[in-house]
Amino acid sequence: MTKEEQYLQSGAYALDALTPAEQVDFERALVDSPELATEVDELRATALLLALAATPVEPSADLKSRLMAQIAQTPQGLDTPDLHKTPVQDAPQHTLAAAPDGAPVTEAAPEVVEVSGFVPRTAAEDKARSRWFSRPVGALVAAAAAVAIFVGGGAVATQFAQNNSSSSSQQASASSLAAIYAASDVQTAHSTITGGGEATVLWSAKVGKAAVVAQGMPSLPAGKTYEAWYINGTTVTPAGTFTPGGDATTWHVLTGSMATGDVVGVTVEPAGGSQAPTTTPILTVAS
Repeated sequence: MTKEEQYLQSGAYALDALTPAEQVDFERALVDSPELATEVDELRATALLLALAATPVEPSADLKSRLMAQIAQTPQGLDTPDLHKTPVQDAPQHTLAAAPDGAPVTEAAPEVVEVSGFVPRTAAEDKARSRWFSRPVGALVAAAAAVAIFVGGGAVATQFAQNNSSSSSQQASASSLAAIYAASDVQTAHSTITGGGEATVLWSAKVGKAAVVAQGMPSLPAGKTYEAWYINGTTVTPAGTFTPGGDATTWHVLTGSMATGDVVGVTVEPAGGSQAPTTTPILTVAS
C-alpha cells in the first residue's frame, strides 16, 4: 500500500468502512506512521462531533413491516438468459458442532448541585452513542466527546483539551470517559467553578465511575494542582489530580469507584495531591 493510498483510506477506516482485508493492511501502516494515526484520530473526532450534532430518530413501529413488504415486491435480479448458462455448483456441506450446555451466547461544599430527574435516552440515542464508544478510543476522540458533552451536541468546538497523549494511562482514561458517556444510565449536572470556569460532571452507576469536564479553569501557581474527591458523608476519598487546559475544554475521569450517593468534589491542593482536602471545594456535585 502506497502512502497516497493510505491517506485515501484513512477516512474510510475512521468510519469502519474498509473490508476486513483492507483493515488489516491499513492497521499495519498505522503502526509505522504516527502522522497517519493522528489523521485517523482527527477524522474520528470530526465524525463524532457531526454524529452528536444530529438529532437521533427513533424508527416508527411499522418501519420493518413496510420495508419487508417493499423488498417482497422488488425484483431481486435481472432475468436474462446469460445468468443461466453456467450451472451453479452446490456449496460444500458443513456440520456445526453444538455448543456445550450452559455456554454463553455470543461534609462537602457549602453549595451542592442537585440533579434533576433522570430521563432515559431513546434506543436510537443509545445506539448512536454506542456506535462510537463501545470500543477503546483515542484520547483525541474522547476529547471531542468532552467538548460535545460540555457545549451540547449541536455545537462544533474549535478547541480540544491538550491531553491527547498516546500513553497507555491516557488511552485508558479516554476509554473510561467514553464508557461513562455511552452508558444507558449516564447522568449529568452543570455548575460554575468558584474562582472561574464552569464544569459538567457526568457519572454512571452501571460503570461505577464519574468524570469532570471543565472549561475555563484558572491556571494554578507552581506547587499547586487540582484534585478530585468522592465525598460520602464524612468519608472523603481522593480521586486523582489533574491540570486544566485553560480556555480549552479539559476532562478528568475520577480514579477509584463511585458509590451511590457520592458527591463529586474538586479542591486546590499541593502538587502531588493530598490524602484529605486542605482547602474548601471549588466544585461539588451530588450524584
